[in-house]
Amino acid sequence: SGLMVLSTGTSAGAATGLIKLGTGSTSAGTANTGAIDIGTGASFGGTGGSITMLVGNAANGVGGKIQLSAGSNTRDTTGAGDKGGDIQIESGDSDQNASGDILIRSVDADTGSGLMTLSTGATGAGPTGAINIGSGAATGGVSGNVNIGSGTSNNNRGGDVVVTSGTGTGIGGMISISAGTADSALKGGLLSLESGYSASG
Repeated sequence: SGLMVLSTGTSAGAATGLIKLGTGSTSAGTANTGAIDIGTGASFGGTGGSITMLVGNAANGVGGKIQLSAGSNTRDTTGAGDKGGDIQIESGDSDQNASGDILIRSVDADTGSGLMTLSTGATGAGPTGAINIGSGAATGGVSGNVNIGSGTSNNNRGGDVVVTSGTGTGIGGMISISAGTADSALKGGLLSLESGYSASG
């Protein structure tokens, strides 16, 4: 089918124009605002089309930013299930093979790669959110590994891996490390702690 291009014009000395895509607001009642669906068509004999989001490079200054934010809940009174909107990122499934990969990383750079922060927000009252990192369950094979480590260094010391529980005015947080159990007659998982090897002793 044909190509469709939505673009602002180029500019020699000033900022280029803005493209704004949105639905209208509702002013009263409990009516929902409209949704925005962006997607490619299905393919029955080839590869599904990709969706690529790119921001512009900067010759002087900082490259453009991509910000993905869910909606806030601004109601004064708390109702059942009231909370901010969710953000869900998941790979595609497969009827015959493995599901797709998800890669989140900062890119390589000559003088230092970017920082990556995975954190839940602070609260004024009530518990903060949990962070769960794990592999899925396997019914016919081996469950996936969870690997956490710092990168190697060719001319300096390797990076640290620091695990710290939270402080509390009453009781501090707990750190628990457990190997897996075995439902059959085989033994449970091994727990191994060892220091690093040095070629010079």
